[in-house]
Amino acid sequence: NGDKIVITPTNDGVQNVDDTDTENSFDVTVISDSYDGTITTVPGTLGIEPLDVTVTIVGKSESTTYDGQKHSVEGLETKTSSSELYPVTNVTPKTSTTEYAEGTDAGTYKMGLTDKSYNYTNDNGNFNVTLKVTDGELAIDPLDVEVTIIGKKATYTYDGTEKSVEGYAKFESDSKLYNAEENVTLVSGAEAKATGIYAGEYPMGLTDESYEVKENNNFNVTLKVTDGSLKINQDETGITVTSGSETWTYDGEKHTNHTYTVTYGDVNVEVTLNEASQTYEGTLPNGDKIVITPTNDGVQNVDDTNTKNSFDVTVISDSYDGKITTVPGTLG
Repeated sequence: NGDKIVITPTNDGVQNVDDTDTENSFDVTVISDSYDGTITTVPGTLGIEPLDVTVTIVGKSESTTYDGQKHSVEGLETKTSSSELYPVTNVTPKTSTTEYAEGTDAGTYKMGLTDKSYNYTNDNGNFNVTLKVTDGELAIDPLDVEVTIIGKKATYTYDGTEKSVEGYAKFESDSKLYNAEENVTLVSGAEAKATGIYAGEYPMGLTDESYEVKENNNFNVTLKVTDGSLKINQDETGITVTSGSETWTYDGEKHTNHTYTVTYGDVNVEVTLNEASQTYEGTLPNGDKIVITPTNDGVQNVDDTNTKNSFDVTVISDSYDGKITTVPGTLG
């Protein structure tokens, strides 16, 4: 009909979730002197949906190696919001929450942070807040330790008596924090000892498996074992055997002389006749047996004069390697 209709909004709009379901009100005016109809208004509704926000909290994590001292970690690595509209200052730790962990021994020490560890504000309900929390921790790694074990060595010369060597030339850790003697012990049946009588080498038999390492989570222990040993060298003492000299007047009989002088170094050794074998036997200071076997049948005629009073000498031993000097006498 050519009349003007004027709609005037009467709602200032909505900003917060609390404004949800606000009536989108307005006034209506028809500028006319000739219009007298009914004006029906149907206002809509306005509302704000909450913004989904994630606040990410990451506790600090640090690691170190065991040194016997107390260590700690404190605070957060990061604290961020997924929206600038929601400041991270709205999220605060509860009074029971400590963003802190400490420890001395090797292991992992947690702060214990979870989404239940924090309070957050949402006064006007504009946000759906989700907390994404990663716990902080202190990790103390075991100390790598090397224990060096070197068995003693000893050398003797065979003398028929038992010899031995016992103990260690070295038994120590490369760290002052680790007492090797208290924590590393021989297993049952193993010993740092070697014994022997005869010439040869006698090992203690020490290996890594000879030892038991006491359990201690603060250390990773490596054993470096060198076996000890006893060495008995062969007896090289010189032996001199001299047979007797003798002259007889011809009488038609055969004559022999089985007297022997034996010296072992500067020690005289007595020998006696073994009737069964017709040899002359004695015991050396080292306990070995010396056997003298006559190899001359004797003399009977003047033509036999200046015959050597010969003999063989044997030392019954695997541990004797000395020089044997024979000095045969003469018969006539």
